[in-house]
Amino acid sequence: MTEKVGFISLGCPKNRVDSEYMLGLLEGEGFQMERRPEEADVLLVNTCTFIEQAQRESIEAILEAAQWKEKGRCRALVVTGCLAQRYGEELRRELPEVDVILGTGGLDGLPGLVRQALARVPSTALSYPGYVPGLVPRLLSTPSHLGYLKIAEGCNNHCSFCIIPAVRGRFRSRRPEVLLEEARALAALGVKELILVAQDVTSYGRDLERSGPLARPGLKKEVKKDSAEEPFAEESAHIPVGLQREMPAASGTDLAELLQRLHELEDLKWIRLLYTYPGKINERLLTAMAGSRKVVRYLDLPLQHASRKILREMRRAGDQETYMRLIERIRRALPGVVLRSSFIVGFPGERESDFLELLDFLRLVEIDRVGIFQYSQERGTPAGERPDQVPPEVKEERYNQAMALQREIAQVRNQRQVGQVREFLVERVTPSGQVYGRWEGQAPEIDGQTILYWRGKREEGGTGGPALKSPPAARVDAKGKARPVPGDFFRVLLTAAGPYDFAAQPVDS
Repeated sequence: MTEKVGFISLGCPKNRVDSEYMLGLLEGEGFQMERRPEEADVLLVNTCTFIEQAQRESIEAILEAAQWKEKGRCRALVVTGCLAQRYGEELRRELPEVDVILGTGGLDGLPGLVRQALARVPSTALSYPGYVPGLVPRLLSTPSHLGYLKIAEGCNNHCSFCIIPAVRGRFRSRRPEVLLEEARALAALGVKELILVAQDVTSYGRDLERSGPLARPGLKKEVKKDSAEEPFAEESAHIPVGLQREMPAASGTDLAELLQRLHELEDLKWIRLLYTYPGKINERLLTAMAGSRKVVRYLDLPLQHASRKILREMRRAGDQETYMRLIERIRRALPGVVLRSSFIVGFPGERESDFLELLDFLRLVEIDRVGIFQYSQERGTPAGERPDQVPPEVKEERYNQAMALQREIAQVRNQRQVGQVREFLVERVTPSGQVYGRWEGQAPEIDGQTILYWRGKREEGGTGGPALKSPPAARVDAKGKARPVPGDFFRVLLTAAGPYDFAAQPVDS
């Protein structure tokens, strides 16, 4: 009998890619995927541990899955991912109902561990996180037109608030030939928008000559073994922010070259970058972006703060002036670029003057999309050990102030887009024919949506922008053409905007 596997994936897009690798490995070993947890023989929870809220969500998901061992047909509960890597021994002690605990260091061993669990042999596998996927099977969990390409594992930046180097290891690029082969496979499956992700995509390729071959085309799976290292043994070296001097990777491959090679894949329509590092943006990268019609004019650039004092204590280079110069150069190199960033309020030792400096910076640079996060005290990080933690009520107040300001800025920035013709990707069509999607300045899941009004009508109301409700849309347009389906691209006129969402009308070709 074929065992069925149910899957719960939490956290960021990078974790989602890991989930898709695990699903592919299991399917390749004869397991069958099952969406209904009550019908699954094996339930797998891929966890996140980035901040306290993510940890709580992961624990709740594990406990909820464990219930199916009593009221369903589940015979094995598997916990993987960052929470498993970080707190594996604690999970083993506190949650005896979990059969397999697998960290981030050996995903290719999952099928064998699941087989052991079904034979009632529990196991815990918590090796150093040195795994780098080669050409492994992958089962997509995204809509067919969208795919993430994880170009590297781990991180060398060692920000003082972040636990990621401890649970993901040092930065390790995947080989370019492996990435190109995976990108071709995704395009062959119908992926039109390819989103490059890593903890720091701008570091791609810098380690390849030192690390040697990590994978060879044609191999189903391959693991590179690393020795254990202290996650905070040293601070990372930073080149001053602005634009980094030209330093291509020693191997001859860097992010700019990777983008150029991905551009050559005919079936891809959009290529998007997430998680760039401000101190590593250089002219070579911007030139590659500007020279490709497929690389969208969108840049995710987490800055985290604007106070020089706080940035130094975060172990991040830069200050308000250097960030302003960097943003000016990006906007000059990529006219019309949409910028996204994230900022942390309530970092240990953050004074009122530091916070006001952040607000002044937001007003000055007018970033299009911004995520504001309250600092989360994380055990095992330098910032988490500091005695000068900011009180929760102060963090909450600063969060509310920053969010209110950014909503105003986003409304102004978005309103400037009204009247512009943009390329639009269809993501969802309701039974009544209403079309939802995104234009290139919107990343999936984090940036809102664009609602297409075929008849040029919209209803007032709702919050956060154009109303999501509209009169039933025609199934064909005035020329008798069939309405679009998810994955279609066409030109639209942006007709209205809120802080997050847009309304649009199709433009006759």
